[in-house]
Amino acid sequence: MRTVDLSGIWECSIPGQSGEIRLPGTLDEGGFGLPDDPHKQWQAEEVKKLGFWQEGDPIVTRLTRRYSFEGQAKFSRKVSWGCSADCRVFLECERAR
Repeated sequence: MRTVDLSGIWECSIPGQSGEIRLPGTLDEGGFGLPDDPHKQWQAEEVKKLGFWQEGDPIVTRLTRRYSFEGQAKFSRKVSWGCSADCRVFLECERAR
């Protein structure tokens, strides 16, 4: 059995956005999705009072992503290798959050 490395640049498409993305990687790392808007997120009042959070800063009261997206994403890339028409090909994909 032969293994083919499929890491690298892929085409990615989500509703309203498409472009290139590097895999392995996340949609967030590729800049896909909606930007996380600090004005629409919960900020602890104590953090605001202490001056740790300034207007325009990222969210500091929890871990967050720069971009968020939930839904289907389509990834495509042209792949070719020397294989006869009757050979069997298996594609193994992994998903992580």
